[in-house]
Amino acid sequence: MACSIARALLVAALLASPTLASAQAKAPNLSKSQKQALLAAVTAARDAVRLTPDDDWQMHLLRASDGSHYVAFTMGAPPNLTPDERLVLYVRLEPKPSEPPSTSPPPRSTVEEWLRGERGDPLPMRAARVVTVPSGELPMGGTAATMTRDGSGQNSAVLALMERRQQKAREEAEARERARREALEGKGGAAPNVMPFEDFDVQARVLARPGRSAVFQRALTAGPGDYDVVVAWAVVDGRDRPTRTGALRQSVSLPPVQTTGLALGSVILADAIRARAELYTAEQQTAHPYAIGGTEIDPAPDHAFTNDERLSVAFQVFNAAPSPAGKPDVGIALRLYRRTDGGEALAASLAPLEYNENTLPPDFSLLQGHPLLAAFAAPLRTLPRGEYRLAIAATDRVARTSATTEARFRITPTPAALLASAPAFTAPFARARLLDTAVFDPALDALAPLATSPGLAPLLSLARQHRFVDLMADTKVTETERGTAILLQSLAAYALGDTPRAIGVRLGQARAAGAPDGATQFWLGATLALEGRDADAVQAWQAAGAAGWPPALAAPPIAEAQIRLGQFEDAGRTARGALDAGAVDPSLVRVAAAADIAARRFARAVDALTSHLSVAPGDAEAQWMLIHALFASFVGGEAPGATPEGRARLDDAVDRYVAAGGRHRALAEEWRAFVTASEPATVP
Repeated sequence: MACSIARALLVAALLASPTLASAQAKAPNLSKSQKQALLAAVTAARDAVRLTPDDDWQMHLLRASDGSHYVAFTMGAPPNLTPDERLVLYVRLEPKPSEPPSTSPPPRSTVEEWLRGERGDPLPMRAARVVTVPSGELPMGGTAATMTRDGSGQNSAVLALMERRQQKAREEAEARERARREALEGKGGAAPNVMPFEDFDVQARVLARPGRSAVFQRALTAGPGDYDVVVAWAVVDGRDRPTRTGALRQSVSLPPVQTTGLALGSVILADAIRARAELYTAEQQTAHPYAIGGTEIDPAPDHAFTNDERLSVAFQVFNAAPSPAGKPDVGIALRLYRRTDGGEALAASLAPLEYNENTLPPDFSLLQGHPLLAAFAAPLRTLPRGEYRLAIAATDRVARTSATTEARFRITPTPAALLASAPAFTAPFARARLLDTAVFDPALDALAPLATSPGLAPLLSLARQHRFVDLMADTKVTETERGTAILLQSLAAYALGDTPRAIGVRLGQARAAGAPDGATQFWLGATLALEGRDADAVQAWQAAGAAGWPPALAAPPIAEAQIRLGQFEDAGRTARGALDAGAVDPSLVRVAAAADIAARRFARAVDALTSHLSVAPGDAEAQWMLIHALFASFVGGEAPGATPEGRARLDDAVDRYVAAGGRHRALAEEWRAFVTASEPATVP
């Protein structure tokens, strides 16, 4: 199974680091009304209730440029929030209370302190994520470099001072790096007594999703730990005044960050992955958490896909070892497994992904901190419905390390796909078809007026008794009886399993000796059908009818052969003509119904099958065709299957078919389940 990669999309993604969710260039300039609305949202955050349904929460872990967790999340919004309402949105991360409870005061909200005029910066944690010159330190080349114009002693002193400062800077940088790594790995010391993360947006809206409820979609950055994500809001009017507030919370647990060895981020199953011509600004990033550099990902609202869709996947590769040129050499193997009754079975192997100096842009460099984002898309049209596991195995050929991860999803049916899974109606020709009593006895009756002589009567009697071996013995007949005698022996050869060619030779001899043309053509059609020559068989059977052979005997094999030739309309006309003339062969009812179903004449097919089943309830093939006609009309949104009465008939028909052990009962039950799930809810 092939997978496709958008080259331009990947290049854009690979060269851009995730913008930090908390990054803001300066303290925002909010109006009085906006500050009041934000304070209302902060106040509402204290009363946030827990969001319990898992379907309303998605979280994906990536890596921010400072090494912390970059968390993109989607949270279901209450139904009373609509995309046309403007919100002042507030997001924060609250540490879970420790066990036993800590004596330290709870973390403070710097946003709330800023709103109350107690500080000048609402988001002080952003300083840890930008390059700054620590207070009290002078950059090299400043005052120390101009202390003197000349003098070896003074120059030596300056150089010594510079060297000491450089050493001190290196030691401090190493200490900061150790502390940062310890914090990311869960070994760090005391955290500052403020919320680990806060952010706000005074121009926010909930995100609309076609056919689904709206959501909040945001991002945050944090180190490892157990937290509550709190999303609070104030709906504002045209003058930015708050009209109502609300808040939700969700528990998250962020593991220690793996800083060495190959690792893989969360697997994002997406509806689409596309390239952006322009990057979002730092202020816009939190509203677009799945925009990573020049790549924007639309995460799938659930993990259910249909065969009409493509599976799009993205995930970040961490800690790949660089070559001297800064390039990774990472290969990623992708396999799909389908869950079966006997366990998992390999369903497909996708084309591997390769990230190395031959596939990456010339200016890509791990040494410069460029993130490695893997992405691919694959069609699902050839995969059967069911539960799947995507197994991902990455290998770092530079460091000789590997990492694995997986994602689970399911392929669900669409109405069209379910209908297309119905086995095609066929009418295979079998030798025994014409030896059945309902056909063979009337065929012998048609010959009876010609076999009343002492020489032919015994042969006809042997044929009626199915004593075919005795019938093959030489019998003395007159010259005028010879053709009919050879014809009866041809029937015996047919019944005993002789080859179509040998039977055809006998029938040719019978015809040349004066055997009835209608009977000879009828059985010649049977030998041609045995060879798969259905078009020739139809011509022979039609010639039999033209020669006076009973239409009730010729019509069924003609109609069935026309079905095998794909001539459904011709088959339907043949079958209906025979039925109207009084024929009672069940195969004619099935052929006529198959032609009607193919032509979307569902009501006529249902009526004919229902009438037939009232006198032949055990006809399993007709039972199945009734179910097929009802479901096909349901899918088409037309009567009879799309009506409440039609759905009830379908339910009853499936019950009968399953109870009788019908061979397509699993599909019948799947159809019924789909119809039941599609029924509108009843209002009490």
